[in-house]
Amino acid sequence: TLFCVFEATLLSALLFGALAAKNAVSAAKTRSAPTPAKASFLLLLSTSGDASAPSSAVVSIWRSYYVHSTGVPYASFLKAVTSEVNVVLGELNIQNLPTGNYNLVIEVRDKENKLLADQRSSFQRINKEIPLNKERMQAIDVSNSFVSAYKNIDTLSEYIRSLRPISGSTEIQFAENLLKESKLELQQQYLYNFWTTRNAEAETAWLAYHKEVLKVNKQFATYSVKGYDTDRGRVYLQYGAPDSRNAVSAEPSVYPYEIWQYNSLINKSIILTNPNNRQSNKRFVFYNPDLVSNKYMLIHSDARGEIMNTRWQMLLNKRNVTSNNFDDEKVDDNFGGGVNDNYINPK
Repeated sequence: TLFCVFEATLLSALLFGALAAKNAVSAAKTRSAPTPAKASFLLLLSTSGDASAPSSAVVSIWRSYYVHSTGVPYASFLKAVTSEVNVVLGELNIQNLPTGNYNLVIEVRDKENKLLADQRSSFQRINKEIPLNKERMQAIDVSNSFVSAYKNIDTLSEYIRSLRPISGSTEIQFAENLLKESKLELQQQYLYNFWTTRNAEAETAWLAYHKEVLKVNKQFATYSVKGYDTDRGRVYLQYGAPDSRNAVSAEPSVYPYEIWQYNSLINKSIILTNPNNRQSNKRFVFYNPDLVSNKYMLIHSDARGEIMNTRWQMLLNKRNVTSNNFDDEKVDDNFGGGVNDNYINPK
């Protein structure tokens, strides 16, 4: 429920905005058939009866980061005859409002259209039914945004590729098609939309993420693969830095390996459709079977959506231990050294 309080010389107004129950805001996300989602509001205008008292109110929805029309009329203009108390009930159809952070805004004006009071209340919209759309993307004005400084198409393309670890499946497919076109402005619009959809401080969020990308490129890259495209780089960017990272390079009988442990993690790639996806006490196991490069591969994790291999210890010890028994999941301590202990008791 949204609650806003307005104060002006001749006006006090209360706006109660309910997005037709929370499920409607999510565009009926638990139902297969779409139903109209509406933002409802109740407006109480109290005036002294003065001739200059408010005679109209404008209720609208704006992206929380900038005022820019999305091409769909998310606004309602309400005129009221001056009286001591006016009660106005209305609604806005937000079925086609894309996923993002928004403000429900109300402006109260007098008969001369002079703004007397305005207020806003923020909310997050999760709409799984609205896919990325090139026409909607092209309507975004980025001329005065931070992405307007990116004029080199190759650099911009690299920036977009680096978003893959934190992108949803639809975004990944859209970005791949986008990169094939090599259109500078459209790539600027995509990068801008990607971050403004996720964070009101879009530029700050992007720069912080890019700093992490540079870090993983330095730590995890191979001679032919960028760090963000490696398994370790992808996990680092998607879930953040691990709480503990145990790297073992010289243990008898086993390939070099790393065990990452997270006390708590959030999957950033599904943050728009499932913002409350926190998991606790999760581990990732990487190994390097070629012994030469820096290419560590993910062989096991107990995090949701990741590869789970109950025989990962056998794979890790395959360097010197073979087994034709598919029921074997781990080797004896004299072969495996501290692998099992390192997994159970992360350091």
